[in-house]
Amino acid sequence: MSSLCLRRRALLQAQSFCTSAIGETLTFSAARRKLRCTSEPSEVINIFNAVQKLNGIAGARSVRDLAVRRLVKAQRFSDIETLLENQKKHPNAKVEKFLSDVILAYGRAKMPDQAIKTFYQMDELGCPRTVGSFNALLTALKDAEKFDRIIELFDEIPSKFGITSSSVSYSIVLKSLCDSGSPDKAYEKLKEMKEKGIKVTNISYTTLIDGFYKKKKPEEAEKIWDEMVKNGCSLDTPAYNAKLIYIANHGKPEEALKLLEEMGASNVKPDALSYNFLLMCYLKNGKKEEAKKVYEEMGRKGCYPDQVTYRIFMRYLVQKNDYDLGLEVCKKCVRRRKVPNFQIVSNLITGLVKNLKEEEAKQLIKMINDIFPPNVFPSNVLPDWRKLEAQFGLNKKEGSSSDE
Repeated sequence: MSSLCLRRRALLQAQSFCTSAIGETLTFSAARRKLRCTSEPSEVINIFNAVQKLNGIAGARSVRDLAVRRLVKAQRFSDIETLLENQKKHPNAKVEKFLSDVILAYGRAKMPDQAIKTFYQMDELGCPRTVGSFNALLTALKDAEKFDRIIELFDEIPSKFGITSSSVSYSIVLKSLCDSGSPDKAYEKLKEMKEKGIKVTNISYTTLIDGFYKKKKPEEAEKIWDEMVKNGCSLDTPAYNAKLIYIANHGKPEEALKLLEEMGASNVKPDALSYNFLLMCYLKNGKKEEAKKVYEEMGRKGCYPDQVTYRIFMRYLVQKNDYDLGLEVCKKCVRRRKVPNFQIVSNLITGLVKNLKEEEAKQLIKMINDIFPPNVFPSNVLPDWRKLEAQFGLNKKEGSSSDE
């Protein structure tokens, strides 16, 4: 049977809520496991179909989102539209949370027109429309990076459908304006919130602080920081992190360290992101030993390195030809089941070989293959990984790409 026929058959199954080609209804958790092990579009659709008779909205969302991510990777946008449009025939389509999830899925797929269309169809689908689905639409447009449409619909929809914008609605608009490089306009919206008696939250202030720092306007960011404190909002980890990333990119390690100490004195616990920014700052200033100390102390401070920590530190070590420490950090990353960056691992292996450490390079490849599934790396670099395996005489594992 041709691949086109397989696609048509899979999509027809979706329309009638049939079970998948595997001939059984899967649980949500089983479907998620299967989706993580494939990127073949027809198989993705079949797996998704196999949970259509189940009723849980949260479980359906997790499977739907994973299926959509797989289809986005395969550039199968017509299949995504068919899959999501068929969700409107599901019994749960009368539930606002369910349709809100469909709207959000369209946003993640960068299909804003379909997200807007779904919101406007809610009446005919017999589904109530409240600020919840309105916020879902704003979020979908933000995810699709349609910032101009967000402002347009933010002004249009509330009066048209009798919806009152919430603090969450405004937070999405503030984030969109800042992401589009207009923190000054975002500040005008924040003043509008105050005029309307809508509570300005930590999230709103932090969004503006981050927005002004990203535009390299530290004085404006500090004004928002002071206003946040003056209005009784407690400074939290995200607020400090917004300042930390600016220092990491434009300041000195001493400033970053001082801010972390200030966090501790204020009973604000740094997270992995906080330490990553300090690590970046040390490395940017060529202070490897200080960076290594930060890396080693994270776990002792109850904040273990994450995938980004390993990537930042490993990239620096490989660039500086410190392959021994790079290998040590990479092994720790793999043991903690954090997928390493392929290009960094490839460069590390090349460096080990050049330094006559072929056995160490071989053992690293074997370790990665033993711990992770064969589809651990994205499809665009998987052939290169196979070449590395072959270079060291290791058995090849078949598989497709996974999400990173």
